[in-house]
Amino acid sequence: MIDTTLYIDKETEVNIQEDDDSFLLKLDKLFDYDLSIIGRREVFEKVCDVLESNLFDCPSYRELEEQLINKELLLEEAQNQLECLKDRIDFLKR
Repeated sequence: MIDTTLYIDKETEVNIQEDDDSFLLKLDKLFDYDLSIIGRREVFEKVCDVLESNLFDCPSYRELEEQLINKELLLEEAQNQLECLKDRIDFLKR
């Protein structure tokens, strides 16, 4: 039996257990989610290929949250500039 534990980041752990031709893949995110996949070698290899190709390409939740906050700040700044321009237009019309 093979038992391997990998850490993707400080909060995410991947545990792989092999017993004969069956595998158990566990993905644990601290305080967030757990995912377990049990299957044969062929299924496991396909899952590993998908995880390897997508796992590191996808931004983390924190990165997405930071991007959203930055976009919200830009939107707020743009709205403030629009209000200033509207006020100027109203002033110039008088």
